[in-house]
Amino acid sequence: MSNVVEALDFRSGLVGWLDTLAGFFCKDIRALPEEALTKSPGGVAKTPAAIAAEVVSMCDWCTATLRGTNLDSEAEHAGLPQYATKAEICDAVSASAANLGSAIRDASDETLATIVTPPWQMPAPMAVHAQVAVNHIWYHDGQLNYLQALSGDSAVHWRD
Repeated sequence: MSNVVEALDFRSGLVGWLDTLAGFFCKDIRALPEEALTKSPGGVAKTPAAIAAEVVSMCDWCTATLRGTNLDSEAEHAGLPQYATKAEICDAVSASAANLGSAIRDASDETLATIVTPPWQMPAPMAVHAQVAVNHIWYHDGQLNYLQALSGDSAVHWRD
């Protein structure tokens, strides 16, 4: 069996994992103190709000690419979205994850097999980029967990 066929067989699993990770991410955002959302640890690290913007941006890029649409060039040059509250972050992450889940479910076999070179210059089939986009949320949730630990919070909030 080819790798592409194996990737197509687990669409529903990937979308389920996407939903789980988006939920984890929002639970960890909600566990942060409000003032931590825009605080840069050490003065150079990404803020939790900036981390969330990267999550949304990656999901949006993958969604647009799976749907065969180009992101608006003005939006591409406008930079990442700016979030000020936990509600804004969770609404944006939840919406972008839901859109990505829909795009994964709806993508044709040909779309998922198409080799695409993303902005980070790693050509791969769209099925791979979809996996990367989904697990990108987990990667960034780990950053939130680390920031929580640095502030003295050792709880695993996504298990709540």
